[in-house]
Amino acid sequence: MPTLATHRVIIKTLVRELKTDQAVQYFELLRKVWPVYGRWAMVKRHVAQFVDPSDWPTDHGRKADDPINGLRSLERILYGHLAEHRSDVRELYGLGPVVSTDDNPISVCYPSHCRSILEMISSIGNGKKSKSPHVEKLVYAKSLHAHALIGDLPTILHHMQSYPQLNDIGVWTSVVRCICVQVLDQPSDDLLHPSFDITGYEHLLPPVLLANSNTSWLTFALTMCSLLSNKGVHFTQVTFGTLVQTAAKLGDLQSILLIVEFMQRFTNVRFNVEMLRMVVVQEFSFERKCFIIKEFLDALDGSGGLLGGRSTVNVDSKLLTFVVKLVARPEDFVSLRDIVDVFATQCGLLLKDIDYRFIILKCRELDMHEEAEYWTHKLTSQL
Repeated sequence: MPTLATHRVIIKTLVRELKTDQAVQYFELLRKVWPVYGRWAMVKRHVAQFVDPSDWPTDHGRKADDPINGLRSLERILYGHLAEHRSDVRELYGLGPVVSTDDNPISVCYPSHCRSILEMISSIGNGKKSKSPHVEKLVYAKSLHAHALIGDLPTILHHMQSYPQLNDIGVWTSVVRCICVQVLDQPSDDLLHPSFDITGYEHLLPPVLLANSNTSWLTFALTMCSLLSNKGVHFTQVTFGTLVQTAAKLGDLQSILLIVEFMQRFTNVRFNVEMLRMVVVQEFSFERKCFIIKEFLDALDGSGGLLGGRSTVNVDSKLLTFVVKLVARPEDFVSLRDIVDVFATQCGLLLKDIDYRFIILKCRELDMHEEAEYWTHKLTSQL
């Protein structure tokens, strides 16, 4: 009989691939046959040699010996997915959008809410109770994530005020993501360089933020990071990754460097190879992409380059293959030769056969026969 863990993997896979109808049908089938698991649970309690504690999940920190708890764990996964992708489900949970009226117009843009966000952070831990009825944490988080993807900050803040004890770092990451969505959708000066008031919070902020008179969307996000950290809520790899991706899409290398510096000095999160990929996959020249990668490779020995410190990127052959596949134009091959040499000399990483085949094929597609011969010779000499 498939274990609960198997069913969980299947449902998670279906929702991850956005196969909602199949996920619902699978869950409904499980609901019908779930009494079988109840009988199995009784056998497990009496026949010790058949007991495998890992077969059943935990439910709010307790062992879910009761199969009903196991079914509810699957139910939460499904309902969270539905809440993220269907507005009618969010409405059922009371997590729909805040409606603006003529008497109460709502400003969507985040600069209008900067002060209230800082005050909300300051109020963390004041003991305010969540309103009734209780909302499942996963459904709540997924709903706010959906609002973040369309830049609906007023709705997110409204629900956060209603359910303060559900506001973990996942929810605060939705606030950050929502700000980033707004900035990318409308990169005006008002959103890129907002004016926000930090009066009363100066003593909680690191000098790097206080010394920066040129406020930006990023300095506000990092101000949030500092204040949340003082409350025991810490930005994660996902949160910082959202900031890195936004700065990369804006083509703002200085902001990326500020994020890297901030992470290294004030957090336990480190700039990693996935974040580097987020940067170099953006729409700018291959030469510039190689320059950025080279800066991180140069910093592996602590020499710093633009980073001014030791790189925390864990370089491997997958990164080299990733770089190779970014080649698209004849002029890219000069930079490719250089970056391949840098990987070899500084990291001891050589191109694989599959990398060479890709490069040679690309040369032939571009009618670069001499370049194809160069890489063919490199391949044969490496064998």
